[in-house]
Amino acid sequence: MVGMTIEKKVLGLILALYFLLALSYSYITPLWSPPDEVRHFSYCEYIARNHSLPYLDATMEGGHITQSVHPPLYYLIGSFFCRDVNRPIQETVFIDDGPGGSIISHPYNESRFPYSGKALGAHLLRLFSIFCGALTVWLVFKIVWLIYPGALLCAVLASLFVATLPQFLHISASISNENLSTFLSALYMFYLLTFLLGRLSKKTVLIAGITLGCCLLTKSSSLFYVPLTVFVFSWIWFRDRKKKYFISLVAILAVGAGLSGWWYIRNWYFYNDPIFTKALEALQPWSLRLRPLNFDYICEVFSRSFVSFFGNFGSMQFPINSVHLSIYAGLSCCSVVGLIIYLKNHYKRCEASQSLITLMVCLLGASCFFILANIRYSMFMGRYFFVAIAPIAVFFSVGILNFLPKRAGKIFSIICLVLLVAVSIDVLRKVVIPAYQDFYLKKMTDQNDFSCLSEVVSETNLIHQTFVSPQNNLSCVRVLFSASSKDEALLSIKEHGVSSPVLYSAKFKPDLLSRFQYSFFMFPPIVDSKGKKYDLMVSSAEKTTISLWYAPNDLYAGGKMYVNQDLAGGDLFFATYYCDNSEFVGRWHKSGQVITKQKPFVDFSELQLSYEMEKGFKTNSAVQLKIDQVISSQAVEHDCN
Repeated sequence: MVGMTIEKKVLGLILALYFLLALSYSYITPLWSPPDEVRHFSYCEYIARNHSLPYLDATMEGGHITQSVHPPLYYLIGSFFCRDVNRPIQETVFIDDGPGGSIISHPYNESRFPYSGKALGAHLLRLFSIFCGALTVWLVFKIVWLIYPGALLCAVLASLFVATLPQFLHISASISNENLSTFLSALYMFYLLTFLLGRLSKKTVLIAGITLGCCLLTKSSSLFYVPLTVFVFSWIWFRDRKKKYFISLVAILAVGAGLSGWWYIRNWYFYNDPIFTKALEALQPWSLRLRPLNFDYICEVFSRSFVSFFGNFGSMQFPINSVHLSIYAGLSCCSVVGLIIYLKNHYKRCEASQSLITLMVCLLGASCFFILANIRYSMFMGRYFFVAIAPIAVFFSVGILNFLPKRAGKIFSIICLVLLVAVSIDVLRKVVIPAYQDFYLKKMTDQNDFSCLSEVVSETNLIHQTFVSPQNNLSCVRVLFSASSKDEALLSIKEHGVSSPVLYSAKFKPDLLSRFQYSFFMFPPIVDSKGKKYDLMVSSAEKTTISLWYAPNDLYAGGKMYVNQDLAGGDLFFATYYCDNSEFVGRWHKSGQVITKQKPFVDFSELQLSYEMEKGFKTNSAVQLKIDQVISSQAVEHDCN
């Protein structure tokens, strides 16, 4: 009883830590910033509004519910959290083209705490996702306890690995069917292991069948659990030679098929597409793999997926830094080496060997799905392995415990526990919070017309734009650039005049090689800037491939564009911002922080949002106007030369 009491207390502390971290992620991360969150919510909202599932038709000019390629269980549950369903979410949100971490934002009057309207429903659905994540952490602990009864340190390592994993926390604190799928997968894995250990009853068989059906009705990637079930029961039958195991296998598969089969039959009957692979290609053509399937591509898939398994936030915009990644890579290597040592020394006499083999087959199933997905598509998303998070966590804990012998191994494991917690908190503090920090910036000047590219920035080409600040506390300037290599340039600002000193400057390199990329140059607010004229300068000590987009006509009355000292006869595409929070102005001056940030001019998430808008609304939407600008500039660009 004393051991059980300790177990419950430790598990309670781990869950408390998980809830603290997950709720922090939910509070800090703005709505619609996590991957596909607005589209997941749109699916829930459609069901709440229409009391039916969406009909997929790629030939429609708008109004697609693209996440309806997924099975509907999570979205059926999520529909009960939706409020104010008369106006679609696509017509409520707006594109945030400022320097903040969000690309799609929600109206402030609803999204500030305490939440209201659609934002309230979205945050309640986030809480449901967080609860699913907590159940996953609990189940990982129970799975280890099932395989290694009394192995408290091993159970703590596995469950804490999941509870502090930054990417798991980020997804758990968002609206995504991934969370329900991960929980149900861990639950089903728990039941398969209990059967393997000989604990079989009519009740557990029924619950397992229901769990399998719910897995298949939540995410198609869990289909590999069907052959895994056949594998487990075949093994049990060959081991024990009892007819009841065959009957139990049939019962589980029958219950699972009875609950979820209608979905796949419906898709086959209406679309000739049981798991919506054809629909996904038609609705999201940008996800198809365009690169050759060679060694370089395989290396990129591995490296980017490895990073995104541990932490790449937003729409894959904010990865964990190199220090965090090095720590996770080091721990992963230690766990792999330790697992090999453990299997070599204990495999033949280990009572848990059958459970470990089952976990390996489960991980193999998830890996096969991931490999097949990246052969047809480009999906460098480590979270696709969350469907096998329980096996990964078990192998991690066993490997860490056996990396060093006996007492040294326990000390090393305790150090790893502390390190997991410390790194998770540090990621939140140094990556997530800065990514979404509010600089209280409001737009002033906005010259948003362009059709021409300037000469490349080089040692002989200094490009600058003069402008007048309409407000005090000028603190940010945005330009639009094109780059075909990751060259370095210098952004500077000074008061207009030959003898005026440079006030602030910052180096920047393109994050992405793109023809249309925002660059935000942020600096401590210039307190008395109202009515004064400034020069924004872009320069380099060497030749680059960086060019700036501009309008060939003089559209901005407050200033002009120059190349070196010569008038260019137009104006840069640019915007200026001021800081409207006096308290934050003081804090920013104390820190002296000068920052450069980048954003795509048209992000994938904007294209996806546009695809889901009704035709009438989409025509005049901000996304469509930006797309039209890109098309128009490409058509007339040759006239600028």
